[in-house]
Amino acid sequence: MTLGCHYSVLKLSDGVVSGKISDAYTEIEMSWDDFAIQFEID
Repeated sequence: MTLGCHYSVLKLSDGVVSGKISDAYTEIEMSWDDFAIQFEID
């Protein structure tokens, strides 16, 4: 899955997704459940 128009590497560990999710400069953490809902992942 490609997010936005920037290079992104995400890490999933213990149900938490972390990385530069919404822009190329801000490191964010969110639960896998919230990530899946926000980005419509089945």
